[in-house]
Amino acid sequence: MYSKLTFNNYLSIIVAFIFLVSLNSCSLLSGFQDGRSLGKNRVEGLVAASSTIIKSNDEIDSRKSQSGSVLGLPSLEMGLKYGVTEKMDVFLRVNTAFSIAGGFKYQILGDRSSKFAIGTGFDYSILAFGPLSGQSTQIPLYASVHPTKEFSFYCSPRAIFYRNKTDFLGFRTETSINTIGFNAGILLGEKDKFGFDLGYALGYISLGIGGKFLFSRQ
Repeated sequence: MYSKLTFNNYLSIIVAFIFLVSLNSCSLLSGFQDGRSLGKNRVEGLVAASSTIIKSNDEIDSRKSQSGSVLGLPSLEMGLKYGVTEKMDVFLRVNTAFSIAGGFKYQILGDRSSKFAIGTGFDYSILAFGPLSGQSTQIPLYASVHPTKEFSFYCSPRAIFYRNKTDFLGFRTETSINTIGFNAGILLGEKDKFGFDLGYALGYISLGIGGKFLFSRQ
């Protein structure tokens, strides 16, 4: 059934999800990245919505509300990815929590038609709003399994280096955390894809739904 979904179907489902979001979300950006590269000169767009399970984080005491729950906002995300070579992609992503991320991915195992693929890369994020405002440098390992052309499962563990500095009325605070996180999910579709994403980082669990749309189909 999912192979018959059109671009408009994907977009309608994502928009509907935004209205159903009832959880608070922080400004972390979502996953939706498997181990495969796009291919040279290919362009892919992303539209996603995410929500974060409210969860206290003892590592960032100053960012918790009086009740112990995390303050946040629902988030809509958009992104673009471009295939520089057959093996390497660059990407840029932004969300409505005023966060921006950029980086690259390089496929080190498999190709665009292999059943199993692994890639790695670099991701730098500026988290401008919410309980985790600051800078995040990440080194991910993208792994995915593709049993059919229309279905894939991915898991992307990552090393995270988080930094935050604030200076307000002469009071200076600095937070530095080195930790690990991950994104995992499924993608349905061969060219245009619809999927679900689960993420964990810095004590926060995020749930996302999104679509990836291939603009260049060569």
